[in-house]
Amino acid sequence: MLLGAKSRGFTLVEVVIATLLLAVGVAGVFSVTLSARVQSKRHAGRDKINQYGRRLGEELKSYVTGADPLKIHQGLPGGEHKHPDDTCTQWALSETCNHDVTSMLPQELRSAPYNARLTYQVYAPAKAGDPRKVEISMTWSDP
Repeated sequence: MLLGAKSRGFTLVEVVIATLLLAVGVAGVFSVTLSARVQSKRHAGRDKINQYGRRLGEELKSYVTGADPLKIHQGLPGGEHKHPDDTCTQWALSETCNHDVTSMLPQELRSAPYNARLTYQVYAPAKAGDPRKVEISMTWSDP
């Protein structure tokens, strides 16, 4: 049987080219999906750590409002308000130590791949009547 101009089907070259184009398209979609998934996981961890930082800030504000204003004005500790997760054994707003509250983070953030740390430092007022300055530091490793 002779093959003429009216034969049906695809040649091997056409099949190979179609397969190659399909493979390139699938690889592109897979690459974009994988990249989006990695970025999503990275941002989720970062958002959780930032959420704990904001929570810490709010807790420290409550220590100021619950403290004795006369003692704060005199530069004395405002009471027995200590953060339960603070490694420093002094008042939560004491300027004399570096406060490490990493233990308030869940274990999944404290361990690999994030290895997150949450600390804060309190600075004395520049002049009488000024508020104390609190600097919260959050460090982590991106997975």
